[in-house]
This record gives sequence, C-alpha cells and structure tokens, in this order.
Amino acid sequence: MQFQIDPNANISGTYLLGEADPKVLVVCKNKFADKATYFGFEPEKGYGDYEWLFKASNGQVFTIYTRWGCPRIGGVRGEVQASDFEAWLLAQA
Repeated sequence: MQFQIDPNANISGTYLLGEADPKVLVVCKNKFADKATYFGFEPEKGYGDYEWLFKASNGQVFTIYTRWGCPRIGGVRGEVQASDFEAWLLAQA
C-alpha cells in the first residue's frame, strides 16, 4: 500500500485509531513540515499543535497529531491498518 501526504484530505468522520511511536512526529516534522495543517488551539482539551494528513492509495485517510503531547494516529477503520500506515511512515526516516 502506498501513502501520500494530502493537506486537503477530508478528515470528516476520522477518530483516534491509536497512539503512535514518537518517531512519527520526527519524520513528519523533518520530511513533511511544509505540508502541516493547524489542528486547532484547544489547550484545555490537550490540542494545540499541527497535524499531517495522508491518503492511502485506496483513498483511506490517516492523520498524525498530538494530544496532551502524545503522538496519535487518527483515521477511519478500513482495509489498511493503522499499524501498516505507521510502519510506512517510520520507513520514510
């Protein structure tokens, strides 16, 4: 499965799929810094950082973001597992 960063991906209906390896943030900040979108500033809810939006070749959307300083993977459940997306992302380092 291939993935592509897509700052314009529709994230409607996405939700937390799991916590991510902290290294994914390093990869995103180093390789995709210019494609980051602002997640929103809600410090009382733990949000206040950037996020990165990706699409799998089948159209499934994934997001990398932080809450309370912990990296997370968001998206919708589907054919592609969050762990497969995370492994692909870590291989981009």
